[in-house]
Amino acid sequence: MASSTSPVEDKPVTKTSQVIKTPDSITIRLFNLEDAEKIVREALSDPGNSKLIWTIEIETSNPDDEEDDEDIDIQLVENMMGGADLADLLDGAGTDDDAASIDAADERPIGSDDDDDDEDSDDEAKNDTAMNNFCEPIIELLDAIHSSSGSLESFSWDNQPGWWDSKGHRPAAFWTALWKHSSTLQRLRIGFYTHELHNVSVPSPTKPFPLLHDLYIDAGTTHGNDGSAVDSLLSLCPSLTTLDFSWPGCDLDDCQIKNISWDYHYPQLRSLTLYGGDFAPDAFAAFLDRNPSIEVFVDGVDGDCREPYGEQGGPGLKAETLPNVRCVSRASDSARYPEDWFDDKSARKVVHLGLPWTTRDGFAVSETAARELKCLDINASINYWRPDEVDSDDEEEEKKRIRTDPSKPLVKSTRKLLPQLKQLRELGIRMASQSSTMRLPDGSFGSPPGMNEEDVKNILSVLPSSDTQIRALRLWDTAGKALPQSFLDDFPRIPTSLEYLSWEAEVPVLYQLTKQENGKVRARPCEPLRVVPEGRKGDWNEKRILDY
Repeated sequence: MASSTSPVEDKPVTKTSQVIKTPDSITIRLFNLEDAEKIVREALSDPGNSKLIWTIEIETSNPDDEEDDEDIDIQLVENMMGGADLADLLDGAGTDDDAASIDAADERPIGSDDDDDDEDSDDEAKNDTAMNNFCEPIIELLDAIHSSSGSLESFSWDNQPGWWDSKGHRPAAFWTALWKHSSTLQRLRIGFYTHELHNVSVPSPTKPFPLLHDLYIDAGTTHGNDGSAVDSLLSLCPSLTTLDFSWPGCDLDDCQIKNISWDYHYPQLRSLTLYGGDFAPDAFAAFLDRNPSIEVFVDGVDGDCREPYGEQGGPGLKAETLPNVRCVSRASDSARYPEDWFDDKSARKVVHLGLPWTTRDGFAVSETAARELKCLDINASINYWRPDEVDSDDEEEEKKRIRTDPSKPLVKSTRKLLPQLKQLRELGIRMASQSSTMRLPDGSFGSPPGMNEEDVKNILSVLPSSDTQIRALRLWDTAGKALPQSFLDDFPRIPTSLEYLSWEAEVPVLYQLTKQENGKVRARPCEPLRVVPEGRKGDWNEKRILDY
């Protein structure tokens, strides 16, 4: 964390495709697929280089999300297709399917669906042709490393800002070339373009990934697709320590990913992050039972998909499931509730719990929760924390209520919950101003202002004034501004136990809170209290201030 409150002027970050050489290894970084040919030629210019290439990182932007996306998309495809005339793509390039459909609605004659399907097929074929050309040098690079008995340890292909509605199907030859490195890969980060997974070749069951310990799979755009390739990959990685897997959360059978068995066993798995629909509750429950080594679990598995179970909700969390888990972050629709993790009959000792905004309803605190929980994170938009304000359009009864008690339900439930958590040492609150919308003073709608000193006062009012062990308060909102120096010099009253405030705004700062002889409190920047291991910096639970 930064140790200064001085704002840093933002400078645009330019990412350049490059070959990075050290005496022992070579890293290939591609930030534009058009650079692939040039970068691969440079990397392979020396026949001895291929054996030294340990890392390949590909990060591509989806042209649909750029302001001048139409020009970028057309130019990109035209370049890769040798200057072919793509004028007929102009109506659809640079927009998503829904937007294009709305824009063209008035011009489309009734009964023209077949014509639209033909146009979509033509566009898809042209995109595939372009992607084939993009991938040719990448395939050549992968094959060169393999032919030289090289040791490719890390491969990633990310699509920034995301895979949703992204066009392109990588050819079968790309997947064949990638799977050849199964014996050496230690880290693999891969995502799939829209509906691409349906045609991805399945890794050979005779060629496992024995060294792979870190696996990230983004299959969020694979609605209704055959997931056999992912299922095979997941079954061939016996040494995983970190797994991050997302898939569609759709609760309709036709749009769920297909052929994911959950029949996997990872004896060394420590961190598990999952987001998607719970399309096979029994199989998934058995998967959790089969992997007791998990210590960190981000549970984004949506229980709304459990239609066959009706109101019964399917299998619950058994007392003996995940006996070693210490950190759990729960999404709002998970079928595993906060109370489940603190079953008094279980040996689980969860010390760090992340909860969604639905904490406004609170949860029943068991003896185990009161005894074990050390750190609580509550994820909500900033509007759930800020007091209600009287609106001229409100009914008189509502205006009266707000004037009497403007506190939101989430604030009230948190104020009631905290005194019951006797061993709590740290409270984290996500304000997330950019994820909410409100009517602005000019009458328009937009995001509310980022967190500020008034929000600090509001959250401090939630903390127990006595009989608490909370030492650290962590507030985060990337749109937040620096706290005024006058506020830091004359900080509001705090509980006796509170020692630190982590203000994670545009410029993150950790403050130490000290009481002066005159009774005032001052907040001064300080260095981080803990060192996060390099391999765990991405874990959500490692954002905390204190050690437990």
